[in-house]
Amino acid sequence: MRDDEPGQTPPPAMDHTGGWKESQYTPRLGGLILARLELGHTIKQICADPDMPSPATLHRWRHMHPDFWAGYERMAAARAAWRQQWAKQQREAKREWALMEAKIGRRRTRTWVAGQKSTYDWGWALAFCKRVATGKAVYRICREPAMPSQKAVYGWLKREPEFVAMYVAAKDRAIANLRLDVLMVVDETIDGVPSRAAFRGAQARVARLEGRMGRIRPKTYRGAG
Repeated sequence: MRDDEPGQTPPPAMDHTGGWKESQYTPRLGGLILARLELGHTIKQICADPDMPSPATLHRWRHMHPDFWAGYERMAAARAAWRQQWAKQQREAKREWALMEAKIGRRRTRTWVAGQKSTYDWGWALAFCKRVATGKAVYRICREPAMPSQKAVYGWLKREPEFVAMYVAAKDRAIANLRLDVLMVVDETIDGVPSRAAFRGAQARVARLEGRMGRIRPKTYRGAG
């Protein structure tokens, strides 16, 4: 039976008074400490509980009770492996972010921010990027009541690698759609023998489409790195 199941009596309270006393270690108490370590609690958090031993007592138990020592070492090794894996994932995420920032030509930014918690939301970002993919200007999208503000969007572009990837992909899709529009204009113009006026009209339409592509394309900054 687990210690937290109904009907299971809690371990006796620790005696933290000074002076010599019998060891209060029990295999059940040792198992409870290891379970809390497995949940991610720190030694400091565990020992702050009045029903738990002090850090010095816990250190003595590690050397006095082989079973507790073995369990503690296994737990420490597992947590160290988890920290290494987490650090590896963080390094990979930062490398991907750096590549994405290099693609849009922006100077690398810090990955943390003090103060208010970010308003970033995946569903909100997805809805925004779907509109970007249609070629609509960011400032026009941000005017819509259900869309984030321009300040929020540019903040996400600085601090949210996932949103940067979504935004760049949406921009690429919008440019690809405009290229198709240019090809359609050209095909319509050369179909038959166009008049001078039709040719000039087609040139103006292509120029407008190319201008939109230039405005949609992610901006680059001189000296960014």
